Parts: sequence; structure tokens; C-alpha cells
Amino acid sequence: MTIDSSDTDRSKRAVFETLLEHGIVIVHLDARAVDVQVPRWLRDRSWLTLNFSHRFHIEDFAFDDLVVTASLSFQGTTHACTIPWTAVFAVSSQVEDEMYIWRQDVPSEHAGDLMETSGDSDPSDPAPETSLHVVDGGRRQDRAPTDRKTGHLRRVK
Repeated sequence: MTIDSSDTDRSKRAVFETLLEHGIVIVHLDARAVDVQVPRWLRDRSWLTLNFSHRFHIEDFAFDDLVVTASLSFQGTTHACTIPWTAVFAVSSQVEDEMYIWRQDVPSEHAGDLMETSGDSDPSDPAPETSLHVVDGGRRQDRAPTDRKTGHLRRVK
């Protein structure tokens, strides 16, 4: 593997670990990135979401400053997955209604999806009540939940 750890990757791991203490964590990643190991039919996805939780009792579930690994079930078949933090651009919690985005790592084709308001509905987008945390250069910008009934996220400058 050609993975190196950075401060950004360590911050992703820290957020993941904190949210994991409360339940299911959704990792948003670019499956096309180097060293990502997911089922073949998912490898061309620029936005893939995977769920992780200690409650799933996955024997080989592990993570460190470089990767998160686990054997996950897809269409009834288990696949060994390796997700380098370099491929991750957002982490969200189903329990805490929070989403953390590393803007510099968002695939260019999805930058607008995450950072602008849109009327389209996408199951990978957080609910309007979700608190958005944009992590830029180690600084976190928090966005309070919105009362809007539609749409996704607001532009964060």
C-alpha cells in the first residue's frame, strides 16, 4: 500500500472514533481512490457510503491513522473492505445527526452537492436537522441545524 498518514487523515479518524462511540457512522468516500478495496461493482463510484458500527459485531473491524477495515455485507455476500482515510471526504452519524466534511477531499463532481442548497433529494444527503461541520485546514466551521423543510446543505465559505 502507498498510504501515508497526515493531520487531515488523523482528524478523520478522530471524528470517526468519536461518532462511533454513539452508534452507526456513515463514511462517505471516493471508491475510485488509490488503495480502496470494495466490491468490484462499486469501485467506479465517486460517492460511496459505507456504514460502520461496533454493534454490527464484525470480527475484523479495525481502524488506525491510515485505514478503516472490515468485512462488510453487500447483496448478501461478505467482502473484505479497506478504506484509506485519504479516500474519505465526509463522515456522518445516524445517531447524532452530525456530518463532518473535509472540503479539500470532496470529489470535484460533488463539491456543489455538498456545499450548495439543492432541491433534489438524495439518500446520502443529511437530513435538514443535521449539524454540518466543515473541516478546512484543521479549522472546523459549524453550521447549526436549519428549519428548512427541503434541500440539502447550505454553501459554506
